[in-house]
Amino acid sequence: MDDSEEARPKRRASVSLPARLRSRLEQTLIEYGGPDAVLFVSPFAALVRSRSYAREVARQLEAHARDAALRWPFRRVAALMLETMLLRIDDAKERRYWTARLRMTDAAELGREGYNDREPLEEQLWRRISRFARIHRLPVAERTSDRALRDYLRGADRECRLTLARHLFAIDEVIERMERFVRRSEGRPDPGRHGQFASESKRAIESLPRLERSIAEHLGRDSIIRWAAYATPSQLNSLVEFPIGTVVMTVKPPGSSHEFEIKRSGRPNALPLDVVWARNNYIVPSSHHLDGGAMLQLLTFEAENSAFLSRVFREVHGFDASISRTLYLSTVYSIPTPDGGTADVLDYFTSRRIFGQWYDEMRLNMKRTVKTLADYQKEPSVPHPNDLALTVDFLSRVKPAQAIQIGTTSYRLDRIEKYLLRKGPDRYFREGLNTEHDPDADRRFADELLDEILGIYEPPRVPWRSHTQYIAAAFLVPANRLRANRNYISVMTQLGQFWGTLLAMRGHTLGESFVARNSGLRSVWHDGQWQIRIVFMDHDSLSFASVGCQTYRPKNSVNNAAKDAKYILGGAFNGKNKVRGAHSYLQSIYRTGPGTTRRGVSAFRTALKAAYLATHQAMRTNPTLARLFRPAFLEKLTHWDDLVASYLTLPAHRPTRDQWKTSRRASLVASGYTTEVAEEHVATVTRQAKFLRRMGYLYR
Repeated sequence: MDDSEEARPKRRASVSLPARLRSRLEQTLIEYGGPDAVLFVSPFAALVRSRSYAREVARQLEAHARDAALRWPFRRVAALMLETMLLRIDDAKERRYWTARLRMTDAAELGREGYNDREPLEEQLWRRISRFARIHRLPVAERTSDRALRDYLRGADRECRLTLARHLFAIDEVIERMERFVRRSEGRPDPGRHGQFASESKRAIESLPRLERSIAEHLGRDSIIRWAAYATPSQLNSLVEFPIGTVVMTVKPPGSSHEFEIKRSGRPNALPLDVVWARNNYIVPSSHHLDGGAMLQLLTFEAENSAFLSRVFREVHGFDASISRTLYLSTVYSIPTPDGGTADVLDYFTSRRIFGQWYDEMRLNMKRTVKTLADYQKEPSVPHPNDLALTVDFLSRVKPAQAIQIGTTSYRLDRIEKYLLRKGPDRYFREGLNTEHDPDADRRFADELLDEILGIYEPPRVPWRSHTQYIAAAFLVPANRLRANRNYISVMTQLGQFWGTLLAMRGHTLGESFVARNSGLRSVWHDGQWQIRIVFMDHDSLSFASVGCQTYRPKNSVNNAAKDAKYILGGAFNGKNKVRGAHSYLQSIYRTGPGTTRRGVSAFRTALKAAYLATHQAMRTNPTLARLFRPAFLEKLTHWDDLVASYLTLPAHRPTRDQWKTSRRASLVASGYTTEVAEEHVATVTRQAKFLRRMGYLYR
């Protein structure tokens, strides 16, 4: 049990049960939630004794789930038990009774929640709940297995997996619960509009369902800064989660497939922010010197460019890109301190009392960081007369800030792969959560992973012997194998569509948005179905060679797109530093065979080219989209593509290629390019020939 709140005593209803069954149920429930948990002996026994539906029992469970006087974990259990009972309803009229009782009547709100208007609501809702049939059928097995009940109770610990919880828990209760796991301090709203950011943020918030919109608005209200705390859970799918290996917090609302991210939320220790100059004898990137925090200039850059990409993608394809989008930006005004209070940023970084024994090391790192940043910005080094002056200089360069984002996932590709491998449970429990684990915990952990990457998952009916054996057996289940293949092809298609759109916009991310630590998978409820999305995050290197430009300059653009290709398809830097691409991780995660892999690659290429051509068409013909680019740029939009296409048809014959260079330079100059830019085009094609040949299908 993960809660220690006081509970109001509840009278237990009397139910006639075999003494042995009652004893087992009571013992297991008390282990989970203490003496008050026996409240659920009678309703749970009703689930165990019969597979039939009973409205009276369902109404009792609904009352428990709504009861604000009950401890939160008990309410989660009641919500799960209600779902189990409702799944036993075959009569459409009785199902409609419950959709009405749960107030699922607003068509617009249901659309925002992911339901379509083509099928009866009750069919979709029961399909949504049925995703966790493996959990809901366990009570029947409880007649012979205590493990089944323990699995069931642990399944109730994840609010986001409880479909009906969003209709049973009041919004203010969810928010109050959420705030228990964070520390708070003061912030100041960033006043900038940052291109498309303000309008895209407003649109994103307004398109959310009521629960998620209320949470988003709460997170952005008064620019409160939220920090990870010792109490912040790192368990997968927690209401508030500090994902292992990150410095962010996520919020996963009850009964929701949306995720919010608080970027960045500090370290969950006495000092949420620190200063780091180097790790393992290497100077860290400039964005990492403020350890645990984010720099305002990077957050605003990301907010502006991701909003621009979001706007263009939606105009081209008619739906939102699967990317993280910034909703709110705030600068940090104060920071939590070890004594439980807060201090403004100047005092925090200048006070020996706050940092204690780590103060001198922090100040040395700060001095080195300021010098490093000054050298990077080619500024002269200026001596600091006192500690306060150094702090002011440091803060003026890093500008601590925090962003609230939507569209993220804590299931990053590199983390999923590690968790699916032999040492996955140790990485999660011992290294990540600093706790021990047993085979039952390992099995539940594997099931939770497979739930997320498959969308709908059927556990293997084999005894658990090892993590490796169990995962392999799960992928051998025919329904799981079929879904794995379909999901792999689907996410490869999504990957191609996203990158094709970005390439057509002459955009690139230096690999940052595609690297395995910044891209991931998430199951979403959309159009009345569970679907898998590949999600791209951390867009602080996202740039466009098409924005505000009269003429395309390909040198840096293509060079950086080639870097993206390495983090998507795999490759090597300098011929020796190998990089695994997102494609390699997806193959490993879904354990695809050669035939499925070929189909996935084919789907990727087809989607990439279709998105590339559709984006160019929309840029030229969609007036709303065309206004985002300079007319002169759009007039020459396809010149680069024509140049590459002609180069790829050349034979490997030097005189022919030299002649091609001469004629193409002249042709570009005749088309209005300066001699310098014409030369850059031709030189870039020849310099990036390996990358362009790899992408040859795009230009043919």
